[in-house]
Amino acid sequence: MKKEKAIPDIHIGSIIKAKAAERGVTEVQLAKMIHCHFSNIHYLYKKKSVNTEQLWNISIALKYDFFTEIYGKNLPDEVVNRQDSGTTTIVISKDKISIEQNNGIVKTTEYNLHSEN
Repeated sequence: MKKEKAIPDIHIGSIIKAKAAERGVTEVQLAKMIHCHFSNIHYLYKKKSVNTEQLWNISIALKYDFFTEIYGKNLPDEVVNRQDSGTTTIVISKDKISIEQNNGIVKTTEYNLHSEN
């Protein structure tokens, strides 16, 4: 039997609020940056989770990578997950995701998580 990893207890609203405060960005300013009413920011700070598009816009507005903040701190260096059939292996590390399929021919697809500029 496979042991599932528990999802870390993350409160993204608190993380966003702390980063905005660190940057000196008020609720009104952040609301203007992401094109919403300032009362939505107060509500956002209380939310345990937000959708990806919203987090992306906030990351751009505050010039901070919240995705790495969440992913990088809460995932072990490497996790290997094998499907029951044994033909697909998924390896997630802090730098990339590799998917290896072995149907007689080994095919590996890698997705780099951090682009090099």
